[in-house]
Amino acid sequence: MNQAQRIFELSRMQNPLISSGVGKNIFSFASGKGGTGKTFLSLNTSIALSAMNKKVLLIDMDFNFSNIHILLNYNPDLTFIKYFRGDALLSQLIVNYSENLDIIFGDSGKRDYPKLNEMKIKSMFAQINRMSADYDYVIIDCASGGSEENLEIMKNSGNVFIVITPEPTSIMDGYVLVKLINSYSNEINKIAVVNKASETEEGKNAYENFNKATGHFLKETVESGGIIETSKEVSESVISQVPFIIKNPNHKITYQIYQFSSKIQKIAQLANNNH
Repeated sequence: MNQAQRIFELSRMQNPLISSGVGKNIFSFASGKGGTGKTFLSLNTSIALSAMNKKVLLIDMDFNFSNIHILLNYNPDLTFIKYFRGDALLSQLIVNYSENLDIIFGDSGKRDYPKLNEMKIKSMFAQINRMSADYDYVIIDCASGGSEENLEIMKNSGNVFIVITPEPTSIMDGYVLVKLINSYSNEINKIAVVNKASETEEGKNAYENFNKATGHFLKETVESGGIIETSKEVSESVISQVPFIIKNPNHKITYQIYQFSSKIQKIAQLANNNH
């Protein structure tokens, strides 16, 4: 039995009722390609939920291209590499960022980063599901794209926000990601979020065009998670490495992020009611 299997068995022994099944309060943020602002949105949404007095665990699963620590101007000592090398349980990587927000950080640019397979991801989610009982929400920032590794993470998350922008290439990439998700699993709840809209109307048009593609080719309408606009203050917050809603508490986009966070609460509540 290798180290990953031993960690998996240890997590099962600690709580035999927990398996690698899907958690109702686990949400992944995904995109067809990079540049959609997915990490910006997952971070600021996590902060918003925590400000709404919800206990949140944010996990950076863009494993070797992680950015959450950069957006926070934070240099973590504990990262995923320790878990994948068998040096720590996932719970031992948790860093308390604020009163209601904990974070598990990823890595950047490690040459010997281990490759993941289905067993390793299920082993990881066995621990995430166990930890999720201590949180209202678990937010996962996925890597971009539809790799098998990413799709397995989405499958184990259960709820996936597909982040698109109004650009035609982003809309098409989002459609392709939905197609890949559907070919991989029919158990994934998909919600589309339009980010970086110049105005609300542009965001609405982007969502409609996205659903025209999914409706025509996949015979599927993807639920809307909302529209988040963009502004020069978004770039300024990224450059200053201060989360947007902290730097701009009264901005229109901050209000939109809080609206989106309320949508997450409604989705989770509906899932629990139907369970």
